[in-house]
Amino acid sequence: MSLIYHEGIVMSVFTEEQAERFIEHLICCHSWYKHLPVLTGFEFILVVDPDAGRNYHRRLLFGDTQEAYQKAFGLLNYYWGDDEGFWSDCKDNIENSINEYFTREEICARFPRHVSIRLFPYIAWEFEDMLRGVKENDVDPIAKGYKHENGEALLKLKNAITEVDDFWQTMSEEEQDECCDDESTGKTTPKQIRYKELNETVTEILGKLREGEIAKIRQAVFKLQAMPEK
Repeated sequence: MSLIYHEGIVMSVFTEEQAERFIEHLICCHSWYKHLPVLTGFEFILVVDPDAGRNYHRRLLFGDTQEAYQKAFGLLNYYWGDDEGFWSDCKDNIENSINEYFTREEICARFPRHVSIRLFPYIAWEFEDMLRGVKENDVDPIAKGYKHENGEALLKLKNAITEVDDFWQTMSEEEQDECCDDESTGKTTPKQIRYKELNETVTEILGKLREGEIAKIRQAVFKLQAMPEK
């Protein structure tokens, strides 16, 4: 556990437990599939912030005060956005910022200990809407040469989703109803078995994509911890 000095006070940056809690928090605190474009994602700037949790407006494990925030996450904080500007979940007060948007330069100057990563919507717990977006043309530019760090996996995902949807249309209404009934005890048909296999393929591809995003956050957090105070 490293320490920093802020206004004459020695402060611990974060413990391993706080780091893991922050990683989980970042994954779940927004419905990222609604906010992040499939092709470009958004940049996330993770920072060591001595004032982390100031005016935070969501209830957390230990309460909604700054003290409760830092008890949960230590001094970890983050901003997310793109070249148009970055947002914070705290009611921030960077001077000269407009409408609570911040520039990358403002953030990096204010927080010497910072790490930037790019995250995509498949970090989200909620998969269904993101899957629809993948199916409905979001990944088409990849097939035409657009460079994406997970381009091959996204094209496989789109194909797998399409295969699931097409196969669904070949099933009888009774078979479809049985698939949707978690408590069904009816006999499983070959088509129902195949449909389950196709769905498992979608889940597997998406799970690997999501694991990659979580790994990015974890690496960034512990890179912050290893940084010396500037």
